[in-house]
Amino acid sequence: GPNAVSEGLSDNDYARLHLATPLEDYLLEQARRGRSIVLTGNAGDGKTHLARTLRYRLGEDAARFVFEYDATAVMTSQHGVAPIVDAWQRAANDDKGMVLAINQYPLHMLRPKLRNALPAVSEEIERQWQVRLQVEPLGESSNPDELLLVDLSLRNPLSQQFAKRVLNRMLESPAVRRHAASHADPNFSLNFRCLSHAEVQTRLFHLFRRVVSAGGRATIRELWILCARLLFGTGSKADIPGSHRAWYSDRLFELDPRFPLTGALCRVADPAGVSHPQIDRRLEDPRGTRAVDWLIDGEPPDPPPSPVAAVGGTSHDRERHRARFAARKRRFYFEHVDGAEERVFALDDRAHARFHRMLQTDIRDAEYRRDLIEAINRCYIPHNFDGIRDKLCLWIGHRLDEQPTKSFVASECIPLGRLALRRPAPPAALRDNLDYVPDHLLLCHVTPGGGVSQELSLRVDPALFETLWSIKAGLPRHLINPGELNRLDTFVDRLRSTSPAPDPLAEFLIYNAEHVASSAVRLSGDRARYDQVDRLHPEGGT
Repeated sequence: GPNAVSEGLSDNDYARLHLATPLEDYLLEQARRGRSIVLTGNAGDGKTHLARTLRYRLGEDAARFVFEYDATAVMTSQHGVAPIVDAWQRAANDDKGMVLAINQYPLHMLRPKLRNALPAVSEEIERQWQVRLQVEPLGESSNPDELLLVDLSLRNPLSQQFAKRVLNRMLESPAVRRHAASHADPNFSLNFRCLSHAEVQTRLFHLFRRVVSAGGRATIRELWILCARLLFGTGSKADIPGSHRAWYSDRLFELDPRFPLTGALCRVADPAGVSHPQIDRRLEDPRGTRAVDWLIDGEPPDPPPSPVAAVGGTSHDRERHRARFAARKRRFYFEHVDGAEERVFALDDRAHARFHRMLQTDIRDAEYRRDLIEAINRCYIPHNFDGIRDKLCLWIGHRLDEQPTKSFVASECIPLGRLALRRPAPPAALRDNLDYVPDHLLLCHVTPGGGVSQELSLRVDPALFETLWSIKAGLPRHLINPGELNRLDTFVDRLRSTSPAPDPLAEFLIYNAEHVASSAVRLSGDRARYDQVDRLHPEGGT
């Protein structure tokens, strides 16, 4: 309905749902300095809401700006983005700034139109667009007071800071607090008490972080809805008091096709979906945990399900046992002193769990870099060779017409020391205000001066990492997703064609996919003849 978007909210509803953020304060400061502000991103990222907030908080100073809350609504089928250009030109003629909320595709259409109409504006938009994410600090604009571009698609509402604001705004509502204190709905009161606990909140936000690491995000609306579901449930009928289905920890993983976030939580962040023999054994034993070790009320949430039910009885009995055990394990994650992410997910060896650990810290980057180099090499040659983890070979494919590539050859490489892992981040001025959470890495080529080249880099996101991990585990090339394969081929091609002075290999590496045969061809010192040809074996050696 209309209340699902900011444009449809009344002033009272807007004030009730508004969350003060550091980004809002920063934008207000920039607007008071006279900078025009372009808010871009995807639908549901909060562009219009922020623009409205700026207008309210600017007070009388708002008259110094022209506000366009929804560029798409201003566009016409006949003139496209021309009305936006006209509005900006009028603002410039009147010596006013512009506050523009615009989705990314309309902005893509607007950018070429601004080159002639407002060249200074166009130049600054183009410069800031190129540095929305940086791997190294860059210089500031020569005219920083002209304009500020903010890409709200980089703000992930699942970040701990943002999600905490949403949850606590709900928990601090006087009406919610009165309802919890009344105990009219015991399930509501229990969930309110649990979700108000600082450690439970922290562990919830850690699960959100796992979703982000797997490429997930949520709109602000979806996050509001999820937090409301944890308290109020999803059905029109109240759940049975004490039923595990009414626990906030079970409601969190209740699938709803309308909200992709619920599927992502179940897929990558459900404590019940990860096996841990020691924890599982404790949860099945009535004496496996002490009451004092449970953070909420100092008592276990429910008697443990009997293991006998999993063996005997009907299929319905076994399903009930699995559901009760899963519910108890989720509560253990949130509320037991031995719960938390680092213990419950310690044995999670799935690709997205590995990538999550990789994103969190650079302590093991040397090992991660070697893992990525090995996986990329194995995309072109599935057999071990000397230095498979220490040099990225620059493979060349040979094929006839449009037939699949049947052989690869490498005679040059980029050594390990000239490749680096980087975690891109927004510019310094926005970094602390945007609630950005890294969801990808860059494998970058190191320039002769010691810097890194963002142009000569491979974006390693969750989808590509899962592909690389499968390759490393033995997935053959012909089963690789063509889109991911194209990304790898493009990266290697760019390195081969633009990298300054790649190192020659001491031996040619050749792989014939048709015969599944790999060879290493050693050349003479003057590289004029073949000295030795060795067949490579899957387990290594020749």
